[in-house]
This record gives sequence, C-alpha cells and structure tokens, in this order.
Amino acid sequence: MKPRDSELKKEIKELDGDNSGNMDFSEFLALYDNLAFRPEIEVIFKEHATGEESSVMTIEDLRKFLTTTQGVTNKQSNQANKL
Repeated sequence: MKPRDSELKKEIKELDGDNSGNMDFSEFLALYDNLAFRPEIEVIFKEHATGEESSVMTIEDLRKFLTTTQGVTNKQSNQANKL
C-alpha cells in the first residue's frame, strides 16, 4: 500500500502543529498512526492472508504481498523470513 503524494502532503499539513513545515517526532508518530491504522489495512491483510481462513499471513503471503503490490524485489523480500 502506497499513499499518494497528495495524501501525504495533506496529512503532514494537518499534523504540523507548529506550522514549521517540518515534522518533529510527535508529529511523525501521529502520521504513522494515521497511516498504519486506516480501516482499509484490515481489508488488504485479508486479501493477502491465506492461512487459517485468512486470519493469518504466512511468510509466503507476505513475500507475495511485498513483491506484487509494494514493488519489493525478490532479494529484498527474503527479509520477510527474518520477521
């Protein structure tokens, strides 16, 4: 899942509490929470998870997700084994 530049710019502007044009750590954490816990994340997970009736993502599911939807190379996707 890759947010569009326009979405990120809007999020950053809304979270830039001091209007500095930069993000401090607390603003970064707020951005992370907004991006990581969006409702569609669960839908995306269920689309790619095949284990135990789509409630578990296997290493192979993660590798396929990373390479087919996130543009990660096969070499990079081997890092999934370390998770």
